[in-house]
Amino acid sequence: MLSDLDVQILISRLRFVRQEGNYLVFFCPFHDDKNTPNFKVHRQRGIYRCFACGQYGSVKRLLHDLAPDLYPLSPDEAAIYERLHILEDYYQTKGYVDEEILNDIQSRRGLSREVLEKSEVRFFPEGDRASPPSDDLPHFYRRFVFPVRSFNRKVLNFIGWSPYLRPRYYLPPAIPAKPYGLSQVSRNETVYICEGVFDALSFWDIGMAAVGVLGNAVPAT
Repeated sequence: MLSDLDVQILISRLRFVRQEGNYLVFFCPFHDDKNTPNFKVHRQRGIYRCFACGQYGSVKRLLHDLAPDLYPLSPDEAAIYERLHILEDYYQTKGYVDEEILNDIQSRRGLSREVLEKSEVRFFPEGDRASPPSDDLPHFYRRFVFPVRSFNRKVLNFIGWSPYLRPRYYLPPAIPAKPYGLSQVSRNETVYICEGVFDALSFWDIGMAAVGVLGNAVPAT
């Protein structure tokens, strides 16, 4: 349940429109709502959702972004944010698109080049094993890495997959698993739920929206 201070901060930092029962209605802060407010906050449950772009989550986490001095992260949450920031920077600066690697994935999995490019897959070589900037990064080496994005394209996590190493799938420890493929589907589509990233890509290749839940193939961390 949201406190009066929580509500005051939301109303002062977002474009408030009206109250509908237990809901506070705003213009969405994650995309251009134009003239239609689609962002709703449930006062009792403490969650938000945009019914246009699909963004959703905990109001407490949103309040941290709006007023970090009043709503600091816990040490565990701060550590997760820091690890994810390191991984995203490494993905952007060190990963690369290799034609030979793409051809290898294409032949092994029977996927089109268009779908592979849409997945934003990058390859990571051995890297500097002597002094990696994060304990997570050695698990990326010699793997194809896929970013996991939210509906509004925000990076939520990364998947590392390799036909050469075990475990084949890898998600960084201390960062919760997130469904792969969220950013590729709309809330109005029929969505097929699969296990892994390549299952989702195979559906995309035949024009069917799919999300990989990253379940049985992911080791416990």
